[in-house]
Amino acid sequence: MTRSDLIDFISNAFLVPHGTVAEYAKQLSAAEMLTVGVQGPHGHGARMTTRDAVNVILACAVNSKYKQSVAGRAPQKESVVERVKRVRDLRGDPQGKITGSPDFVPDLPFFRADTAGAAIDALLDAARNGLIVRWADHKDYFSNVTIESRGEYVLLGLNLEQKTAICGFGQTLHPLVEEETRLSFMLLALLAKKLGPPG
Repeated sequence: MTRSDLIDFISNAFLVPHGTVAEYAKQLSAAEMLTVGVQGPHGHGARMTTRDAVNVILACAVNSKYKQSVAGRAPQKESVVERVKRVRDLRGDPQGKITGSPDFVPDLPFFRADTAGAAIDALLDAARNGLIVRWADHKDYFSNVTIESRGEYVLLGLNLEQKTAICGFGQTLHPLVEEETRLSFMLLALLAKKLGPPG
């Protein structure tokens, strides 16, 4: 999957104008948060990695509205790079680290991750390399990622045979939820297929 392919995919999946996604990708690339290849002046021929895909998703999922600080100071507008870094760095919430069925604690990398970015990367990698399918022993499973629109929290969910586990990062019990973006099981599976096995 090239950078142009990724921009097309994310634009269609999130209903975000193509030019907007391309601008996000340009800014991420300038901050060395998107792989740059040797083909073309803007590196559009570079093969995209899991981290690249997650960074562009976060840029689109977390809006650019002013973010009011917890301390009540005047809100500041975040750049694309700043908001992606902030959400990637969200730490595991002790109150929401792993919840759901008491006897269902999946031994998978994304449930052991310390930050939201590492967890989403690991979930997409597990879909790309087949780890999650092998773990589920080829039974039907469902996974999803929920991203709060201001980037206050990220939730990863996994369901297998009516058992559910949820891993939370950031302020998962935030009282003022605005909107959420959910990466469905089908979207994650399709993206993993288009990215192909990790090289």
